[in-house]
Order: sequence, then structure tokens, then C-alpha cells
Amino acid sequence: MGDLNNKLTELSRSLVGLHVKDVLNKNTKDNNNSKLRSLSDEEKEQLRKIFNDLQDQVNSFVKQTKQETEDTEAADNQAGRTRTTLRDLMQKKKNQEK
Repeated sequence: MGDLNNKLTELSRSLVGLHVKDVLNKNTKDNNNSKLRSLSDEEKEQLRKIFNDLQDQVNSFVKQTKQETEDTEAADNQAGRTRTTLRDLMQKKKNQEK
């Protein structure tokens, strides 16, 4: 799950980066993209806040998913359920017919 969390964090960072790049490209002074306009401190802070909020949402989702998975596995173990494959079921059926 840690690997998934890292991937989601990287994805969220790249999405925000793309959005920021798009915003910056839209606000260039000329079409040559040689000089980008400077962001005000307020805009920079707003972008940081959006990034942090998105990162928190991703982390919460990953944590919730991880907890649900662990709960499901614990319930399966307590109920004595074992996961069987289709191959195992077919072997069992074949052995019962003999």
C-alpha cells in the first residue's frame, strides 16, 4: 500500500504541475512563451493550498482503502474462509466424482 500511496502522491503532484503550467502558459506576455508573467504571492499561496488539499485527499483515500482492505481480510480470516481458485474448485469436484 505504501507503493500505491507514493504513486498517488506522484500523480497528484504531476496533475497540479500540469495545471500550474497550463495557467502560466495562458498568461504569457507574448506568443513565443519567452517570458511568463509573475504570480502574485496570493496566487502562489492559493496554488500551494490547492496542492496540499489534493495531497491530503489522496492520503485520506489511500488510508481509508487500506483500512477497509485490512478489515475485510481480518473478517475473512475470522470466519475461517479461505480463498480458492477456480482450479482448486475444479480439482475438488473432479475428486468427488471419482
